[in-house]
Amino acid sequence: MDKSAIKQASLFIAADIAREVALADASERTLGRIGLRLASVPSGGGNFVAALALLSYTEFAGRLKNNDFSDNNSRKNFNSFFESLGPDYKNLLGSINVYKIFRCGLAHEYYVKKDCVIACAQHVRAVWHLARREGDISSSWNSTFVTSQGRSRLYVRSYHSAAQQAFARDVRNARACKGSVRRGHAHIQNMRYP
Repeated sequence: MDKSAIKQASLFIAADIAREVALADASERTLGRIGLRLASVPSGGGNFVAALALLSYTEFAGRLKNNDFSDNNSRKNFNSFFESLGPDYKNLLGSINVYKIFRCGLAHEYYVKKDCVIACAQHVRAVWHLARREGDISSSWNSTFVTSQGRSRLYVRSYHSAAQQAFARDVRNARACKGSVRRGHAHIQNMRYP
């Protein structure tokens, strides 16, 4: 992968996830639902697809951050970038195996390996209110990963926002992105998130 291919992949990731969140937002509004129906587009956003993309991207960003493109450090690279997303993410790593439960679950089985709700956008509030009514949650609805009584919730919009900020802060200045890195034919230079 060369510099332009990595930049293009970053653009695709950002655009694809933003599109799914926008579709979820449009599905919450009357005019949005009408427009989606006229365009023959199903309501809602691709919650699972967007979550899978973010989880895979987290591992890739960890590889760039750590300048580690070896085949045996996927979990280490994932956890390294996941910690960069903020203190709530770092604390979550101490309580559950996020890589195995979320990333591997979605990547290999298309399901999280625990009881989980994955939501894209504004309807997150409805999910949070329902959980709170059930006495299942005490955290802010803005939290990306909420775990309580064995149930998890992954909120794509806030995860995406945290990933963009962490990439700009931590990965853009990483050694792999400043100079060049070679792995086989791969040559990575001056990577930056759009």
